[in-house]
Amino acid sequence: METPSSPRSDNDQQLAADLTHWTQVLTAARDDADAQEKLAPVGYGPVALDAILSEVDEARTAYQARTKAKAAAGGSFENEGAEAEAARKAHADFRVIARARYKTDEDAQTALGLNGRQPRALGTFITHAQAGYTAAKGEPYQTPLAERGYTPERLDALLADLAELLQADRDSTAAGSTAKKSTATRDTEAKEARGAFDEFRTVARRVLPPDLRDRIGLG
Repeated sequence: METPSSPRSDNDQQLAADLTHWTQVLTAARDDADAQEKLAPVGYGPVALDAILSEVDEARTAYQARTKAKAAAGGSFENEGAEAEAARKAHADFRVIARARYKTDEDAQTALGLNGRQPRALGTFITHAQAGYTAAKGEPYQTPLAERGYTPERLDALLADLAELLQADRDSTAAGSTAKKSTATRDTEAKEARGAFDEFRTVARRVLPPDLRDRIGLG
């Protein structure tokens, strides 16, 4: 069974179809000599139609840029989600094992970040986990924790994973910002192109006979 498309997806598909239709109609109206006999006197000669075609091209460029930006933002978010899940799992394991070793040592629990719940906010979680791993690399915690597998090398690897996750989070934020801006640009360019084409269509339907309207694809 097909998955229903979202309203945003439907709008994107409609805009892509509109851009193609506008280009076809405007190009035909510009290149058809019989149509030009009717259109040029009302301000839609080749130069004017080329100007509208340029607006449509700008809208198409903005549409394509927005599509790429949304894809990049979606990929960043997806990658970040997988990396975050792995980092949280590794940190949860560390907390359980360290808590077992320092069950009655409140100072150690505080230093290693073992108290309370794992932070929900990604940035706060990364900072919290980094502090705990860094503390675990020093004495008096390193020797006991190394016996449980948390050697300096392993802790460095966990810290490196957190650094990559932090960069992924920044990339995701930047990609999301770019996608948001590209959507606004796309909407503005599309609105301008649509307005220009709608005015042309109104005039063309008024001055062109049915056969010429059909010939240029205006209907």
